[in-house]
Amino acid sequence: MSGFLIDLHCHTLEHSYDGQVPAGEICRATLAKGFNGIAFTDHSYVWPEEELSELHHEAGLPEHFRLFSGQEVRTAREGIVRGDLLVFGVPECLPDDTEPGEVFRLISQHGGFCLAPHPGVPRIGFEEDLGNFPILAAESWNGRYGKEVARRSRLLIDAYGLPEFGGSDAHRREEIAGGGTLFPIMPEDLAGIAHMLHRGMGTPWAPSSMDRMRRWLKRQMPT
Repeated sequence: MSGFLIDLHCHTLEHSYDGQVPAGEICRATLAKGFNGIAFTDHSYVWPEEELSELHHEAGLPEHFRLFSGQEVRTAREGIVRGDLLVFGVPECLPDDTEPGEVFRLISQHGGFCLAPHPGVPRIGFEEDLGNFPILAAESWNGRYGKEVARRSRLLIDAYGLPEFGGSDAHRREEIAGGGTLFPIMPEDLAGIAHMLHRGMGTPWAPSSMDRMRRWLKRQMPT
């Protein structure tokens, strides 16, 4: 594996209603798997820089391991879910059911960007609507949903000619480091991530087939 590996889609116990693992534990486990950074995308929550800095110190992370934050927003129009978006660069915490047009207005206002997670998942992925919105890149590998969703997602991404990325979408311990994006240069900030994704310089990364089998077996074990 060459390049700099970042998980662009991850949830924490602290700030996602369905997150099960504390952020510090996620960071240490992801670092141990050879990653260079994480972008937390908790539901409707943006980690302030001060909170990220405190986490970095308390988790005992090396200086080179970078922490970023966006937020995952479940968009809706007239009460009907349109799909999830990973929103970066917007400081406001956007509630679920925010209208897609409002999300994109705020992105434009703040100079941010958004990514489409798991586009091949019915209802919460944008599916055929993927080409109707100003989305920077779409997730072709999602560690939580696996190969079949990846296949459907890639068909959509190819159809609309979008750049791609990968993420773990981790909520549970066995999902940590289940996916990421390889960059040729370590991004220093969100603008660097956006620049490289826009230029097609991000490569989705998935664990080996053996590692995925171990994760699957863990999911079958009673908790």
